[in-house]
Amino acid sequence: MKKIGKYEVTGLLGKGGMAVVYKVRAPVIGRVAAAKVLAPHPFLKNLLGKKRLYDLFVREAKVMGGLYHR
Repeated sequence: MKKIGKYEVTGLLGKGGMAVVYKVRAPVIGRVAAAKVLAPHPFLKNLLGKKRLYDLFVREAKVMGGLYHR
């Protein structure tokens, strides 16, 4: 089984020009989550550069991490 850090990858949820989203499971607590991995398309990488893509990715992660939904 493939892993991303401490998470076990259980499937692919989607992919786009900037990232790939996997369905993952935390083995210790059994919680299912989504893990977004930066994997930009070469065209986008050439257009914006690695640093700008990384900055956008981190900015999105901070915004999404601040959301709360019951």
